[in-house]
Formats: sequence, structure tokens, C-alpha cells
Amino acid sequence: MLRAGALPRAAASTCAHVRATVARTLPLTAGIVTASTTANIVLLPRTGPRPLLPLGMALGAIGMFLLTRITPTSGYASTHTGDGAAVLAAVHGYTTAFTVSGCIFVAGAILTAVLLPSGVLTAQAPQEPVAAH
Repeated sequence: MLRAGALPRAAASTCAHVRATVARTLPLTAGIVTASTTANIVLLPRTGPRPLLPLGMALGAIGMFLLTRITPTSGYASTHTGDGAAVLAAVHGYTTAFTVSGCIFVAGAILTAVLLPSGVLTAQAPQEPVAAH
């Protein structure tokens, strides 16, 4: 019989694994928050959106293409046990999704570089409201 508040050994192990995973992703989250607020507050008014958006898209594409290098024996994929064919299929699915995502990022980088106006955005003066009939 379990005491109140006691977890079975497998559940305690799972909780520890979840906490470790959360702790490992906190630096990534902090970096994303810091970069997005810095880019929005500091860089966007100085440079405009044209250099920032294609750069962000290109960095996303590089990240996606780097993720296509995972194998069944690398890092996270090696922690999954099961049939070898199932692991190979899962890794193949991941690499396919990363490749497609990387291509979408490349297309987005090209489109934003071509379509966005260059220069700093200027705020327009507010206009007088028009009375409705």
C-alpha cells in the first residue's frame, strides 16, 4: 500500500526526467524571449524589418537543417527503446519534417527579403476621425 504523497518508483523516475527536461529547455526559452524583445525594442526602430526578418528566417532554416542530422543512435532518439524498424521510421519522419520546415524557412527568407520595404519604418501622424452618417 502506498503512503499518501508517495509515488511508485517508475513515476518518481518519470518526474525526475520531466524536471531535467524542463531545466534543459529553460536557457532556450530565456534566449528566445531576450532575442525577441531586444529585436523588437532596440533593432527594429534602427534598421526596419527588412534585415531582421530574412535573418531570423535564415537562422531558423539553419537550425532545421542541422536537426536533419539526427540518427537513431544520437541523443534523444537513442533513449527510445523498441523495435529497430519503429525507431528508424520515427527518425526518418523527424528528418523529413525538419527538411520540409527548413525549405519553408528558406522560402520565407527569400520572400521577406524581396517583398519588405527597406529602411526604417516611420510612424504616421494620427488623422482626424471622420464622423459617420
